[in-house]
Amino acid sequence: MFKRLTKFRDVPYFRRMLIINERLQFGIVAYCLLFGTIINMEVIVSQLFLAQRVDKIDMTHFPILVPMVFLITFIIAIIAGFFVSNRIAGPIYRLKRHMIDLIDGKKCSELTFRKKDYFTEIIPVYNELLKKYNLTDRAVDSE
Repeated sequence: MFKRLTKFRDVPYFRRMLIINERLQFGIVAYCLLFGTIINMEVIVSQLFLAQRVDKIDMTHFPILVPMVFLITFIIAIIAGFFVSNRIAGPIYRLKRHMIDLIDGKKCSELTFRKKDYFTEIIPVYNELLKKYNLTDRAVDSE
């Protein structure tokens, strides 16, 4: 009833792996974490400054709130970083696989990306190149 997927290539490219390019993706996640930490620090410093200026602010919740805000920001930054990095690394990986297949002499179909991927402007240019390459390849084969 179900076809068993025996090869890595049989799995649809958008379902293969979460981490495609470790260096790129972990770098993007690190920048997201850095950005989140800077925003958290700015909020904390502004709250402390405000608390010094106004004596009526209740600071009893502050020691509990700070770690919770950092934890929530940490989790959101990691999730957002992986989503964004996957939308960047996926198309690069797909384009690289197509180029490797061309180098190996395999016939390639047109390049496609997922709907929300970045770098979609590469698709028509690459597909036009692929058409010209296939025409050149056929002309060389016929001679």
